Amino acid sequence: MKKQPVKRGEARERLLLTTRDKIIAQGVDGVSIRAINAAAGVSAGIFHYHFESLEELILELLGRFMKPLMAERENLLDLLSEREKPATVQEVAEALVMPVAKLAIEHHQGYGHVCLLARLYADRSPLLQLANKRWGTKFNSKLLKQLQHCNPGLSNDELAIRMDLAGLAMLRGLSALHQPPVVWLKQQNPAKVDDWEQVRIIVDFVAAGLGATQQPS
Repeated sequence: MKKQPVKRGEARERLLLTTRDKIIAQGVDGVSIRAINAAAGVSAGIFHYHFESLEELILELLGRFMKPLMAERENLLDLLSEREKPATVQEVAEALVMPVAKLAIEHHQGYGHVCLLARLYADRSPLLQLANKRWGTKFNSKLLKQLQHCNPGLSNDELAIRMDLAGLAMLRGLSALHQPPVVWLKQQNPAKVDDWEQVRIIVDFVAAGLGATQQPS
């Protein structure tokens, strides 16, 4: 099918969304600027008119939603820390997951953004690490502090591993919201749950991992 011509002022946005979708499918290493231009339906050179590099484009795209996302998460953790009653692991897990879930479910283009995060996280992309350093440092520090209060017997190294695994589980679960359910074992007709019920399951799973009791050696 013939691509629709790019209207004036649309090229930048089309390049951003096209790059996002191609990275979700192929990863950063599988994407070239030439392929992005072709998929976006723009002429050669348009990319470099708007962006100096693929890295600059990806960081602009990530910054659009990561900045407000991290700010919302920080605010939730601040509210927990300001209370007299100590936060529970379940509440910390909700602060971690719910803003991302709202992005995936409630915001235009939000699901695609969460799928992009899931792909970059799973690939251990240096670009996501750079973006996290720019916009997630304060949140990560506050998250670690809350988990230290919830798990006083665990080392920071173990808490960091749990945080990493929690991020993987959360993003994998939320990026699967609009995908067919996985058929396990002999269960040929798996039960379907709505998006917010699936989010609740993800929160419970993340909380269980973050707060799991350390087994004696």
